[in-house]
Amino acid sequence: MMEDTTVSGNHYFEFRDIDPYSTRFRNITVRYEEETHFIIWRWEPGNIMHFLHDDVIPLYHFMKEQVGHTSKSLSEPFSFDHRILAWDIFDHQYPVTPYEYLTNKPIRFIKYLKKTKMITCFKNAFVGNSRLTTWYQYGVRRLERSPQGALNKTVNGMHIREYADWMASRIGANPSDLWATGKQYSDLVVIISRKKDRLILNEKELAERLTIVTGFETEFMRMEDHSFSDQIKLMRRAKVVIGMHGSLLIMGLFCRRGTVLIEMFPYAVPSRFYTPYRTMCSLPGMGLIYHAWENNHEQNSMSHPERDWRHGGLGTASEEDLEEIKQRWIPNKGGTPISWLYRIYQDTIVHLDEVSSLVSELLEKSQKLYGFNYIPGEDHSSITQPVVNGFAPGPVGDETAGSKIWDIGYFERQLIAPKLYSGNCSLTQKDGKYVLLAKWTPTIDSGPILNWELYVAIIYKEGDKTKLTDSAKYMIPNEHTEFEIPKLYDSGILVRYVVRGIGRDSKSSWSKRKDCDI
Repeated sequence: MMEDTTVSGNHYFEFRDIDPYSTRFRNITVRYEEETHFIIWRWEPGNIMHFLHDDVIPLYHFMKEQVGHTSKSLSEPFSFDHRILAWDIFDHQYPVTPYEYLTNKPIRFIKYLKKTKMITCFKNAFVGNSRLTTWYQYGVRRLERSPQGALNKTVNGMHIREYADWMASRIGANPSDLWATGKQYSDLVVIISRKKDRLILNEKELAERLTIVTGFETEFMRMEDHSFSDQIKLMRRAKVVIGMHGSLLIMGLFCRRGTVLIEMFPYAVPSRFYTPYRTMCSLPGMGLIYHAWENNHEQNSMSHPERDWRHGGLGTASEEDLEEIKQRWIPNKGGTPISWLYRIYQDTIVHLDEVSSLVSELLEKSQKLYGFNYIPGEDHSSITQPVVNGFAPGPVGDETAGSKIWDIGYFERQLIAPKLYSGNCSLTQKDGKYVLLAKWTPTIDSGPILNWELYVAIIYKEGDKTKLTDSAKYMIPNEHTEFEIPKLYDSGILVRYVVRGIGRDSKSSWSKRKDCDI
């Protein structure tokens, strides 16, 4: 018996040495496969965390080990002339895109072996996968009582980075590749968003808060809306990645060094028990800044007892399950107890002050460790792409040709972020306190603006540390390009503001931020 997955104790390949001259093989057609095959059993291909951690990254290094000598270029780990044969039970029902980058031939499935009554003889085949890069085990069903956690071995994060950098280069997602398209790609805050469960109920407010705190644009990344290559491109631009505990956080392995990754947990789910991404970020050579945020506010949590038990419902819950739910922390038993599913599938209203302060703190840490300054410099905004025949071209390697932004029947100019007043902050004193006048200039080529939206953050400074203490939003008629913020400020604080234009059906991006020391 031989294990043919990287997950220990869960699937075996039975090897039997059979005499080819046996009478049982008489009058049977033999099909000879001249091409090299890698024969694998996929562990959990419907989950991107398992897909990359258990199957794809190990297979990349297994191929490099076995057929690396076939490489035709210094930039290629191998030649891609081999085939991949998935002989598991999943067949075509799950995407195989990450595998398709490891070979230039179509992926084969077990039906290929079973569709005809013949014996297939492989001239050169490798069965199984490598465990060189796996860093985590899950307390899976055959190990029912074994809690999940980091594997008891040393994994070199440089092996993970090697795959990530190669993959990003293969789809044209490295910073140098993106800039070569002629478009300036700004750094981002990426919020990993979910559509079905474990929702961030105030994700739009979170995005606005993080934009004002960091000065970076914010993008939502969703499994349903973004292809595998789209996700990699977003990760390569990210300075902050934040999302609820879930499989898509594995895409953080494609981030640049110094990127902040924040994993958020629903109420009463202790982060110390579930650490695949904490472990990943801490691998030597990964260079990612990880932090777990736990929702400690029960009133900011929404459970779903009416659902099926596999998605957080309590219809089949036992008395023991209900007693466990009353506890502040759910016991970590391994497997999938109902009490744990009830908690992990809760929706959450994220505490904006806690998370925004955490982001600021971690970006400062990243700046000290990796030397990049997260405070936006001259310009963090994207340059608008040229329009050709009504289409704005997509990034290199994107699956779509571009997005249509106008047609013959209707034309509206794109809304462009205004420019903030570049001089000193306009401050006047009233009753011993300060009043701030915000000023901005519309961009000449911008489309029709109906209103201006002004977002103001009040930040308290104490030594090198900062803390967001208050924020406000104002809607201002389009004819005005300055606004006296209706608050009186004490000295020793930082007032930060951004402006964007609001059109009939769209909004511009936020302007660069303006910082005013009071």
